[in-house]
Amino acid sequence: MADYDQRIPKIIWQTMKTNVVPPVISDSSSSWIDKNPEYEYRFFDDSDIYKFIKIEFPQYLRAYKKIKHGAVKADLWRYLIIYKYGGIYADIDCKCVVPLRQWINPTSTWVTHLSLHREVCQWLLMSIPGNLIFKRAAERSYENIIHKPPYVQWEGFKIGSNQKIEMCQGNPLGTTHPILTLAGPPILQQAAEECFINRSAQEIFKFIQVVCVSDKRQCEMNGNVSHDSPKDDYLKTLLDMSIPHYDNHAAQKRGVFEYLYAEVMRLYRGIMRRLRRVSSKLIS
Repeated sequence: MADYDQRIPKIIWQTMKTNVVPPVISDSSSSWIDKNPEYEYRFFDDSDIYKFIKIEFPQYLRAYKKIKHGAVKADLWRYLIIYKYGGIYADIDCKCVVPLRQWINPTSTWVTHLSLHREVCQWLLMSIPGNLIFKRAAERSYENIIHKPPYVQWEGFKIGSNQKIEMCQGNPLGTTHPILTLAGPPILQQAAEECFINRSAQEIFKFIQVVCVSDKRQCEMNGNVSHDSPKDDYLKTLLDMSIPHYDNHAAQKRGVFEYLYAEVMRLYRGIMRRLRRVSSKLIS
């Protein structure tokens, strides 16, 4: 295989609670090694993540120690590891279908796609080191883990008529998901939007590579990778290993007006219950 240059470091990062990876999961993780022999492969378990944060980002230890959900640990770690070293982060159940050399542009600073919810991809991160978007995502995650916001909101991105990435306007999305609001995909999207607006990551957005835009289904990097909804055997394996999985977060995402309406109705029902109790006491 001929050597080639690109701006994104040729390192693949993956993580799991333990370094004993079951076959149903190792089939996916092995695909990254088999299809990309020119890349260095680095695997971190929970112990490795703790040591990394303690040494490289000790200011995040307070938040890390408060995390109860393994997925949130992976969320925070992926932002920090890609910010420091760059390269490729892939969820452990994500499968490489087409070798990276065939679809990563050599000049790209960040390779992503846009999801059905107008978000950048969070289960597959591909970036140069020092990308301030991931630093900001880690900072936001820290605050959320400490303070646990009940709701997060984002606008989303689109591809404009000039084929450049643009912010969507006027129809914000949001989620109340108790896990996703800590450090999940919406937090990365918020960080990206913040850096886009304040122009703190101009070099990143100048050379961003948006591989595809999801329409009626997730485009999964234009079919270059596979990150399907979890199969029963995969979920059973996680259960056997005492590793909880995200709920179906697509169902948890809704427009801000839908969220506000639901909150108003919840308060209304609560008030009506109290009035009925008071009324029954007066009558008796």
